[in-house]
Amino acid sequence: MKLLNCKSIIVYFFIIMVTGCFLLPPPAVPKDNDSGNEDPTVNTSPEISVEIASVVKVSGATYDMGSTKIGETKSVTFTVKNSGNAVLNLTGSTPITLTGTDSTLFAITTPFSGTTIAAGGSGTFAVTFTPTGSEGVKNSSITINNSDSDEAVYVINLQATATETQTSPNAEIGLFINNTEYLLGTSYDFGSLNTGLTKDVTITIKNSGSSELTLNGATPIVISGTDSGLYTVSTAFSGTTVAAGGSGTFVVTFAPTGTAGAKNATITVSNSDSDEGTYILNLTATAVVPTGPAEISLLVDNFDTVSGGTFNVGGMELGGSKIATFVIKNIGGEVLTLSGSTPITITGTDASLFAITTQVSGSTINPGSSVTFVVTYSPTGTTGNKTATVTIANSDSDEGTYTINLSANASLTASKIALSAPATIGNNQSTSYTVTVTNENGITATGFSGSISVGTDSGYTITPSTITLVNGTATGNFTISKDILYYNTDVQVTADYSTLTQDSKTVTLTPVFTGTEITSLSSGLSIISGTKYIAPGDAATVINVNGDITIGEGSTLVIYPGVTLAFGTGYGIINGGTLEVYGIDNRRVKLTASGTNWNGIVSGNTSGNSVLKIDGAYINKTSSRVVRVGTSSTNRGGDTTITNSRLEVIDNEYDIVFEVFYPKGGSIITLDNSVLVAENSNAIYFANNSDSQITANIRRNTIIGKGSSTPIAINITESSSTSVYTIDNNIISGSFNEGLYISSLNIYPYFRNNVLKVGGKYVSTSNSSLQDINNLFIDSIALAPPNTLTVTWDNEAIYTNYALGDYSLEITDEFPTLSQANNYSSMVGSLTRGHVNEKGAYSNGGYAPNYNE
Repeated sequence: MKLLNCKSIIVYFFIIMVTGCFLLPPPAVPKDNDSGNEDPTVNTSPEISVEIASVVKVSGATYDMGSTKIGETKSVTFTVKNSGNAVLNLTGSTPITLTGTDSTLFAITTPFSGTTIAAGGSGTFAVTFTPTGSEGVKNSSITINNSDSDEAVYVINLQATATETQTSPNAEIGLFINNTEYLLGTSYDFGSLNTGLTKDVTITIKNSGSSELTLNGATPIVISGTDSGLYTVSTAFSGTTVAAGGSGTFVVTFAPTGTAGAKNATITVSNSDSDEGTYILNLTATAVVPTGPAEISLLVDNFDTVSGGTFNVGGMELGGSKIATFVIKNIGGEVLTLSGSTPITITGTDASLFAITTQVSGSTINPGSSVTFVVTYSPTGTTGNKTATVTIANSDSDEGTYTINLSANASLTASKIALSAPATIGNNQSTSYTVTVTNENGITATGFSGSISVGTDSGYTITPSTITLVNGTATGNFTISKDILYYNTDVQVTADYSTLTQDSKTVTLTPVFTGTEITSLSSGLSIISGTKYIAPGDAATVINVNGDITIGEGSTLVIYPGVTLAFGTGYGIINGGTLEVYGIDNRRVKLTASGTNWNGIVSGNTSGNSVLKIDGAYINKTSSRVVRVGTSSTNRGGDTTITNSRLEVIDNEYDIVFEVFYPKGGSIITLDNSVLVAENSNAIYFANNSDSQITANIRRNTIIGKGSSTPIAINITESSSTSVYTIDNNIISGSFNEGLYISSLNIYPYFRNNVLKVGGKYVSTSNSSLQDINNLFIDSIALAPPNTLTVTWDNEAIYTNYALGDYSLEITDEFPTLSQANNYSSMVGSLTRGHVNEKGAYSNGGYAPNYNE
């Protein structure tokens, strides 16, 4: 692994008189953070803090629990965190106590579990207030005895108000976000958001009282405060009352503009609750100003699309029309300009059937902003498939001509064919069903030819995929089976006739799952046997995970589409068995942090037979590894497959996105059709595989460097002589110093058909002797300056090509035997050089789409 923040750069120049080349030394191999070479000057001590509803209460502060009627009970949860880097001990036989004048009215009802908190960890306890006797303000104090050197006695003063016993019906307000109650005066954090973008949060007003709750005034819900202009009530509360036991919602939208930093406001809800008539919820968020060059991104009808891709507008009868909405986003840090007097054009065979009916507003798009235009499809003339191409001319440096191919179908209104099929097909099984063709106009379905086809979801296996109907055949039998269970997935049954029209029927698949459903992760999860699953969900619903998810050897956890897991600080997934993650379309699985950071996914066990399958997921972290396969020679990783996903390190320095560390021999590692975003370190790192073979396939990925000092896109530091690496059809771009770095090169690397746009070397190697290499195949495209392909070996550059334009570089290096290794002339003589052909613009349709969150 290369050193990421070198304090000095040593430049060696070797002048080889035979070739006249200037040579650079191999990159230095950095200190591995896991090697035990930590900085001895770093202080190691615990650091206590206490939070209520994510708000820190310093020692000596007062917390008001609000009003509670005599005889009723109110509960508050306290979170004790250790932000230090040593274990925090809770000391004494009773480390958490209640004292003070009215301490008998307060009680610790959910004691803290254990007496220690790990570095970066946390724990909770609950305090209830149950007033008796007289009305008025009641006081107590919580004391937490602990091992923090300067806050060993941590005190939180409690205040609450006892009110009269309710003898008549009353209203009782509560505010909830994602099923979590936010008490009067607490805060909700929107998180970080790029300027120009928006984020919606739905707030639910519940009435837990026994009479109707009224929202008071002409404007009962008001947003005020320093940054109130950035927050709006985008969906108003419906009505002005909430029935006893009922609820209603409104939506607040955060739309940051201007400068970066914290943005604060306050929501005030005026209502008829007798003791909380002015209900206040504080809002916090962080605005982020995007950096880097302009970068175009396109949504069509809310679907991410890539340049050169195809969008199916669907079918329409002749004479009708339908629209598709296009949203152009600038996800970069500089202004994106739409070029020319007509930046958006439609061309192609059937261009006349498509029209831009709503043009974009303006010709520039600020960072984080977007513009919209609408295309209307109005088929006329003949029936059948129709195609056109939308072209967007813009200032994106590598996607200045952004194209989307349009596909549509035109049909007749007369002699319409109708289909009948079962309404529901069970999931997780094979089902045979019959589709019957009839004619809605009463004409017998004979004397024509056509076909019935089934399937728009690639996850299903359908046999056969198409049945041809000839000479009046009016039925078709299909068998449909499902290997991966999706939730409420629609399958389209379509009849298509050249002389008639096209009709379709939607069949809904109902999920039938295997295993035991997990419904709560509030304290993490430990699976020691069998199969557990987290059922498909709505991407807007977040499941908070306050503990590790541990999968034991021989056990399985399956996470289905639409699930979002938000891990508390210091927690993550530890996979010693099988972890399967499946996301689809706009219901990808999201794994992220609920706080500042989480521990990501670590896969491996002592047998090295762990299995990791991730498809259609978005996984992000602010530090450390996002996914790590294996951790040591005694905890080895097994087969790993990551497809159609996005792995991202954000706001981080010097950490790896995807790491394979001590893989088991024979393991197959596949990274395909995915996006990896690295801030200031390696995107992909292989290491410590010196005693066994692995097969690594890194294909069709988009690998992006976003930081200022990221050195390597793909770093291979291992020496197994039988390992095979296939690295092809990837896009590598951004702030990488090198696209591929290989040291201890005892492997067979195939590096082909990659598009590289990096600032430094494209390929480099470092080793001590030539006999270690077997084959190095390079067949790649260099599109960005300095347009240099350099392979270094034993401190000598054996080939350097300076390409001034777009070239295809096809090079095969076959090295001499050990006896020739130190003879540079002999080595050059054995170099078989292929050809360097100018190719002009290069296009490859197999690259991964940019999976955004």
